[in-house]
Amino acid sequence: MAEFIEHNLQGVDSAILAVPVALAEGIVWEDLARMVKDEKMAGNPIAGLIDKLHFEKNCMIEVVLALSAHANSQRWYELKKSQERKQGKTFTPHKKAFKLAEKKIHLQLSQV
Repeated sequence: MAEFIEHNLQGVDSAILAVPVALAEGIVWEDLARMVKDEKMAGNPIAGLIDKLHFEKNCMIEVVLALSAHANSQRWYELKKSQERKQGKTFTPHKKAFKLAEKKIHLQLSQV
């Protein structure tokens, strides 16, 4: 997602700006979603970047509307790093436990 946003910085920034402007003009989320769908069908490249509007999370294509495209990209990179750290913390103890069990099995087999 971070790379997608980086490759489309201008378009994502344009979409980020367009959504709040439309909402400020009084367009409700449901109507905005229909407008985006119509614009996609018409070939609008900015609308084509929007996968889905998530009004309950104030985001679209998992891009937070309160952040710039660049800040959203950085957010995704940080999320990835965080997940990798968590996975590493989980994987390391399991790997150690597996090696310990493997040694125990080899020891037991050598005693038979």
